Amino acid sequence: MATSKKDKDSANDTGISETKIDTWKQMDLSKICKVKEICNGRATFPIPVEFTKMSEKMISMKYRSSNVRPTEAFTDSKGAVNLGFRITSQVASQVDLAQIADEMLGQFHALNFKNINGEIKRVNGRDVIVFQFISPAIDTEIYNLIFATDIDGKLMVGTFNCVIRLKNQWESKAKTMLSSLRVE
Repeated sequence: MATSKKDKDSANDTGISETKIDTWKQMDLSKICKVKEICNGRATFPIPVEFTKMSEKMISMKYRSSNVRPTEAFTDSKGAVNLGFRITSQVASQVDLAQIADEMLGQFHALNFKNINGEIKRVNGRDVIVFQFISPAIDTEIYNLIFATDIDGKLMVGTFNCVIRLKNQWESKAKTMLSSLRVE
């Protein structure tokens, strides 16, 4: 898997890099986000102030496959930029994340996603799986930032995505928001 030298502190035997310090550009999130409780109050995440909570109907339309559908999601006014969160039934702990990341990587390759890049980052004292890739949509491509960690012995998966034309505007914001994930 491709990772840059400056972001790569070590690589585990799965090929997923493990970043021990946050190298992403920091910005003042308080100007663009409000920290909200997610995953039944077990975590907090900064949500852009202009985002609204998605209805169940909109979640079902945007995330057609029930096994990847978030239980809570937020979107901009046009539905072009989205954040979603769910706690899966998969058993997980900090020790399991490297193996889970390897399994996720295999799934992403099987789906022929483009520009797949993954790592395990240390975020506020916790290991978090992070993947970026481009996926197809009906009339465009989608930039995806997928992240996962354990909460109460289960795997929590978060998704950020936007239409490809907004990637340059949102990529650094999404990474900075991720760096503020806190599990209670």
